[in-house]
Amino acid sequence: MFVKKIILIILLSAVIPNLTAQYRFGLSGGSMISSLTGNDFTATDLPKIGVTFGFFYEYEFKRNFSLLFEPMFAQKGAKYTFYPRFDTQVDVDNRLNYFTIPVLAKINFPGKIDYYLTTGLSLSYLADYKSNIHAYVGSYELPFEPFFPYSYNKMDAGASFGFGIMWKEIFLDFRYIHGLRNIYDSKEDIPSIRNQVLSVKLAFSLYRKKYLPCYKKL
Repeated sequence: MFVKKIILIILLSAVIPNLTAQYRFGLSGGSMISSLTGNDFTATDLPKIGVTFGFFYEYEFKRNFSLLFEPMFAQKGAKYTFYPRFDTQVDVDNRLNYFTIPVLAKINFPGKIDYYLTTGLSLSYLADYKSNIHAYVGSYELPFEPFFPYSYNKMDAGASFGFGIMWKEIFLDFRYIHGLRNIYDSKEDIPSIRNQVLSVKLAFSLYRKKYLPCYKKL
């Protein structure tokens, strides 16, 4: 009898949260301010502004906790200058276009105007890039290949932290993403250089539904 009570309690604890669970689906888009970071990155860095857009799927386990999946297109990149030797200057201007899938935990604080916190990880695939590189000694331009023999990593990963506000089914989202992988891939011994991004997005929920798996109409 005791074992049956324990099993019943476990089943009820699994079912009751689902009685109030719900999900929503929508579109999101905005702008990203991206730059580069790294312990060995000593170059002069100028951020670049890009765009991001995609859709989101949010599954709400409880009123104050949900999981957020947000496949999107994201433009990253930066402009920077480094000096491989005292008399040589190399200017790099890159635009990195990623397909990104963030998976985030979302803590909701309901009210007249709801606000929330997010944290999680994202995995990105480099779909396309454009890179302009120039090397100079004084005013004389050199071939840049000896100073920049690097290729780009196809895969990237990042840790995300953010917050937002929600009014009805409209979200205003602010997020910081810190890169976890080197953006360059080379057999050479290169400094660790990672993406870092600030994003501001506006999202609209197109569909929202409560999930009542235990409800059956008689």
